[in-house]
Amino acid sequence: EMKVAVLKKDVATAEAEAAAVDLDIRQAKSPATGVIVEKYRDVGEWLKPGDPIVRLLKLDTLYVQGSANAAYFEPYELVGKPVKIQISLARGRVLEVDGAVTFSNPKVEVNGNFAVRATIQNQKENGAWILRPGAMVNMTLQIDQP
Repeated sequence: EMKVAVLKKDVATAEAEAAAVDLDIRQAKSPATGVIVEKYRDVGEWLKPGDPIVRLLKLDTLYVQGSANAAYFEPYELVGKPVKIQISLARGRVLEVDGAVTFSNPKVEVNGNFAVRATIQNQKENGAWILRPGAMVNMTLQIDQP
């Protein structure tokens, strides 16, 4: 009876471990952090691999899109250069954030400008992100004039 009890315990332990593994592989986990802005599925719904569940908005690092005039700058000259970003907030507040150019498009558009993208770190105020994607900002390149 003792051997049977030990074997039953081993079987129960193996079943519990198998259930834990089963549960782990059926959980949806995201390698990215962010704020859920849209939910496509509810708890308990069956999913297929690749089915969208939620839409995440990554808010800790943001990109600022702008343009530079090709008559004054070569695209390669701007990558890594510091920028100042001014953001207008609610109630007339203005926030200034430092960033850096992380991409400069080599393609010059018809208007003589080329696209420039800077990366900035978002900040929190009272536990909420201050800067929001889609907001209009003013970006100023911080470069030495020849």
